[in-house]
Amino acid sequence: MRPAGTHFIAIVGDDSLDHALKLAKMGDEVRKDFTSDFMDDGNCDWICCHDFAWHADSECLIYPEITEEGMIKAGELAQAGIKKCIEEKIYSTLQATDTHPVLGPVYGNYHELLKKIKKFIDPNNIANPPNPIKVEEVKNR
Repeated sequence: MRPAGTHFIAIVGDDSLDHALKLAKMGDEVRKDFTSDFMDDGNCDWICCHDFAWHADSECLIYPEITEEGMIKAGELAQAGIKKCIEEKIYSTLQATDTHPVLGPVYGNYHELLKKIKKFIDPNNIANPPNPIKVEEVKNR
């Protein structure tokens, strides 16, 4: 984390070490469209191996400014990363507010169930909005 801002996990996956490497390379490719030359540190991903490297976690990170524009850009990167994962048939575990509309149709429309649960538990949408579903999506249902 940098002192003046935050970090945002744009693409993450848990699988084999080979999968983690594919995900990291793809993350670098997708991230280039969302970071300025000034903020690009070349590679800010990390891979953590478990169980003698039979299992690995991979994360593609960005460091946005804590502004509305910065957070919107981070969400757009997450959506672009998920779309690229789907296109390349690379499994990603990231399921954040901005990625539910992209992942939902691919994973059995779970996002529709999530909306129903959110509306049932929190009909006035006062508990931690806009998570896990954006406010507008719940209010329009």
